Amino acid sequence: MVQVFQIFQDLVAELEGKLTINGHSEDLLHQSLAQESIYKLYFSYMEENMCIEYVLGATHYAAIAVFIESDKKLPEFEITTRTPFMSLFKGKKNRVQIKSEDKAIREKIESNPSFIELSELSANTRFVPYTFGKSRDLGYEMKTEYHLEFSERTQELKPLIQFHKDLIDILV
Repeated sequence: MVQVFQIFQDLVAELEGKLTINGHSEDLLHQSLAQESIYKLYFSYMEENMCIEYVLGATHYAAIAVFIESDKKLPEFEITTRTPFMSLFKGKKNRVQIKSEDKAIREKIESNPSFIELSELSANTRFVPYTFGKSRDLGYEMKTEYHLEFSERTQELKPLIQFHKDLIDILV
């Protein structure tokens, strides 16, 4: 848990963000040692607010989310990843699938360096993210959710943050 705490502290400095653990913004090291720790890192990119939630304990869950306030129609997409177990039956080829009616967004995602790095991490570990971009009331929601039950956890954080920043650049 201390390693995760240090990685989040480094991200706070790098992203000029704000970190809370279990709802507290003070005495963070003590909070990180709790049986279940909920890390939330808030930061902004291009005036869009982003949040990373990391839940360690009984659930081992993580998500990164951004809500873009926009009047214009942005392309919707969904990125799914087959679990290693399902890959046994369907093969390792095309483990990550991008679905969107917008061909341009699919091509931009497929060629994105952060997406490629995340796909490689997924191919070599039990990292199985689910990412979507959908129109909502008053804007657009982008979110990646995944479990943290893989030993390489935290290796996904920087490329995942960069991927979401790149998606904002593409969409806005």
